[in-house]
Amino acid sequence: MPRILVVDDAEAVRTLIELILRRDGHHVEVAEDGQAGVDAVADTAFDLAFVDLLMPGKDGMRTIAEMRRIAPLLPVVAMSSVSPAHEPDQAAATACRPITASAIYWLHKPFKPDRVRQLVLAALGIDDPGQQAVVS
Repeated sequence: MPRILVVDDAEAVRTLIELILRRDGHHVEVAEDGQAGVDAVADTAFDLAFVDLLMPGKDGMRTIAEMRRIAPLLPVVAMSSVSPAHEPDQAAATACRPITASAIYWLHKPFKPDRVRQLVLAALGIDDPGQQAVVS
C-alpha cells in the first residue's frame, strides 16, 4: 500500500485525513509542522504528501519547496481554507498561486472524505490519467 505523509498543525485535520486513509488501507505518517514534515521526507520514501499551507514556523510553501529538493517527484496535495479558485480576496488568491504551480493537487478546507480519496487516486495515478492537475 502507498505510504502517505500528512503535514498539518491542526491535530483534528491530521487525525481526520489519517483515519480516512488508514480505512482505505494506506500506510500513513503524520507531522505537526513543516520541519517535522521535511525531516520525515528526508528519512522515509513517501508516495504522496498532504501539506497545509498555513502553519506557524515553516509554512507550507517552504515545506513543499524543501520536500521537493529532497524528493523531486513526490506528489503533493496542498491544503488550505484559502483557495485561488474559491477566494474572492485577490491578495489571498495571489499568495496561493506560487504553491499551486509546484503542488500538483489542491485540497480546499473544509473537505469531504471522498475528495481526499479522489485526490489520492489521482496523485498516485490510479484514477483517470487525464484528470486536471489542480483539483479544487
